[in-house]
Amino acid sequence: AFENSDKRNARFVVTPRQTNERWAIDLIKEVPPKGVVACVVACDGGPGALGHPRVYINLVSFFWIYL
Repeated sequence: AFENSDKRNARFVVTPRQTNERWAIDLIKEVPPKGVVACVVACDGGPGALGHPRVYINLVSFFWIYL
């Protein structure tokens, strides 16, 4: 994707360019959704170092608040 003179290619000199073939949309299909009764939920990506920082997801839409 970069031209040969682009400095970003330096990271591919020793190792070949790696592409993640596990797309997010396919990973989402593998895990069934969980029902909740809360307006805000959190996800920490799983146990240990394989997770990600906790993110909070607001499930209340702006339209729903004013109905």
